Amino acid sequence: MSTPRDARVFISYARIDGADFAARLRQRLQSEHPEITLWQDVISERAGRDWWLQITEALDHVETMVLVLRDEKREEPVAIIAALQGAGG
Repeated sequence: MSTPRDARVFISYARIDGADFAARLRQRLQSEHPEITLWQDVISERAGRDWWLQITEALDHVETMVLVLRDEKREEPVAIIAALQGAGG
């Protein structure tokens, strides 16, 4: 489990149609690139802490965000990668 301060990549998704894709993406990234520290709510949030605060803390420190969005034309999720400026502490 990563903390907001050590995560490098934040995975953002809508649970209604992107959770499975995001989980598979996370597993693949962990398997193929174990040097990359990931932050995803289902594995990184800590019980008893405000969930929104945890998300904003993670966003303040990550270098990259992966957005999982639904491609309406193909009717399946896709990932978009965005570099975040000023991140990393």
